[in-house]
Amino acid sequence: MSKDVNSKYIEMLNEMLSAENASIDRIQSRLNTPLQEIKDKLQHHLQETQNQQDRLRQLIAKLGGDPTDAKADLPKLMPPTTMMMKKALKDTFKSVTDDKTDNPLPA
Repeated sequence: MSKDVNSKYIEMLNEMLSAENASIDRIQSRLNTPLQEIKDKLQHHLQETQNQQDRLRQLIAKLGGDPTDAKADLPKLMPPTTMMMKKALKDTFKSVTDDKTDNPLPA
């Protein structure tokens, strides 16, 4: 493998590793759930992510690279703002009450 191809491959593997590094933090932050079933699934997912992290580190080292400790900037799931929630509720209520011919709600 040429040096340029090798270094590009290491760079791409390190990008993947940085995503796994960030994922570890994200999963760990969610482990304090009171729901045991979800906690068990998160524990399993955390273990799989750590295994993937180890595999990537080994590949990078085998290719002569240095595994990164960097963490990718993962997208954040943001709940809708209060204004958006109010509008959604208002629109839903309006759609249910505007149908004057056949009200889906029981009297």
